[in-house]
Amino acid sequence: MLRTTLAGLRLHKGRLFTTALAIVLGVMFVTGTLVFTDTLRH
Repeated sequence: MLRTTLAGLRLHKGRLFTTALAIVLGVMFVTGTLVFTDTLRH
């Protein structure tokens, strides 16, 4: 099972990269929104 998973990751490097990028951008957006709303309240 682990060998199959690693082979799939090696085969789809672009998909792995774009998924990681989407997660990072989503976390940055949520964090920015929370900081912005805290700044407005203060």
